[in-house]
Amino acid sequence: MPQAPDLITTREAMEILGYANPSSIARMVYENKLTPALQMGGKGGSYVFHRADVLKIAAERAGAA
Repeated sequence: MPQAPDLITTREAMEILGYANPSSIARMVYENKLTPALQMGGKGGSYVFHRADVLKIAAERAGAA
């Protein structure tokens, strides 16, 4: 039986990436820098992300610092 992907909320993505405001994550989505796995509840709904995608961005940012 396949396992469900490791999905995280916008708040968890914020914590991993060191952001204090959800609009920072929304901006990354808008700029195609982060792709949500799902958008809950239609057009204005919350995003969920694959943990691996967020960790990859965090590692890239750490390497650039």
